[in-house]
Amino acid sequence: MVGPENFTRGQSALSAAWSIGFLAGPALAGLLVAAIGPSFALAAEASALVIAAALIAAVHTGRAGSATTPAGRQDVRAGLRFIRRDPAVRIFTATSFCFALVTAGAVGLEVPLLRNAIGLTSTATGWTLALGALTGTAASLATSKLAQRIRPSILCLAGMALAAAALAGLATATALPTAVLTFMLYSGLSWLLSTMFISERQRRAPADLQARVGIAGRMLLLGAVAAGSALATALAGKAGIRVTYLAMAVAAAVIAVTVGPPLIRRAGPR
Repeated sequence: MVGPENFTRGQSALSAAWSIGFLAGPALAGLLVAAIGPSFALAAEASALVIAAALIAAVHTGRAGSATTPAGRQDVRAGLRFIRRDPAVRIFTATSFCFALVTAGAVGLEVPLLRNAIGLTSTATGWTLALGALTGTAASLATSKLAQRIRPSILCLAGMALAAAALAGLATATALPTAVLTFMLYSGLSWLLSTMFISERQRRAPADLQARVGIAGRMLLLGAVAAGSALATALAGKAGIRVTYLAMAVAAAVIAVTVGPPLIRRAGPR
């Protein structure tokens, strides 16, 4: 609905709203569980989903009729074919897939890292997660402005390199200030990268393939997250959480170095 020229700004706003949910959702859930119990809290969540569905149903695009799809593009595989054939979309999708594959464990293991490996209290861990979500919101809102000043491929490359450094910082953190700062840095960068990868992929897709390219890209990304989370969990069980975070940092750095030249060359100027 926002159009190709506003994709980064639209995705930035969407990511910000999503990250606010990560910040406010757990806090609100805790208050509801304490006040009315878990059963009623789940009922409140179900009611919120009904309200969300009603809001979506009320959205009007301003089109007189539904968008038409040219012959030959009605297959869901059309999205994958477009990703494969377009050089810029292909490199952005491949980069996001590889980066998600090697860093997916950072989300699933963040609480064990903060609580067990670094030794933070439950309160300190909660505040650290909240500050990370707040940083994600700020980074999401700032992404659109940054993309106007910095070439998207350069911005993504710098984000991956800094994210690798943040993961290494988390792997070696021993005190609260270091843990909080590195966690906030990684949270902000992960939201920035997610916003950029999606917006750069979608703004290059033709109007009649928007949904198919978006679904195909999300399918690939979810597959990478599932596989990466499983690998990180297995490695953490064998070698420990700190070693797992250090391995993710090294892998993220390798991807940044490997995809850097083709990303800059194929993505081209904005």
